[in-house]
Amino acid sequence: MKKQTKYFLELFLVAVFALGLNLTNTFAAASIVPPTQKAFDMTYGEWSARWWQFVFAFPEADNPLNDTTGALCGKGQWGPVIFLYSNSGGGPVTRSCTIPSKKGLVIPLVNWGGAVPEDAATPEDLAALLKWVNDLTDVNTLSATIDGVPVQNLAKYRFRSPVFSFTGSIPNLYSGSCGAPPCYEGFHEQGLAEGYYIMLNPLPPGKHVIHIHGEIPDWGIVYDATYHLKVLP
Repeated sequence: MKKQTKYFLELFLVAVFALGLNLTNTFAAASIVPPTQKAFDMTYGEWSARWWQFVFAFPEADNPLNDTTGALCGKGQWGPVIFLYSNSGGGPVTRSCTIPSKKGLVIPLVNWGGAVPEDAATPEDLAALLKWVNDLTDVNTLSATIDGVPVQNLAKYRFRSPVFSFTGSIPNLYSGSCGAPPCYEGFHEQGLAEGYYIMLNPLPPGKHVIHIHGEIPDWGIVYDATYHLKVLP
């Protein structure tokens, strides 16, 4: 009788584990906004424009792209989504963040932004430049996991923004990237962006782990970030 009880207990524990694993996989898949759908009334491309407006506006000294701990996760965040970041192309970073409930997440894996006149004479020329740069991304290196569950078909999550205006901080993270005069400072009427992004619907309260990775081998660039998120009730 004891052996039989132990056997049924083991079966029960295996079934509970399998159910929990299946629920985790189902939830992770459901949390991803499909590439053709809108989230919070905007497309992926439109949210990518908002992401770059957000980043250009930060002073160089406290730009969250340089954050290696998560201390700047909440800085400047507002509206229905939280913007997350990869690293700035150096070594992997791990960030711990506490975020409000009922907020979506916009997460770039590999992305590029530019402006007229710094990078091109017209938006059309800028679009061609951004396409060329993004074509250098090795899509086989792209990965994103939500609580350990991988996001599938990341090559389909490449988006171009509409043309957008922005006001760059003086100085900003990219001010020195084109010598003199400084880049992307002050008001710009025509910016554009392209890259690989995922968006998540609001996560349930509790702890979550998100990992993102992407590489541009020809330039020796590796983007890699891990987020330990605590979503408040």
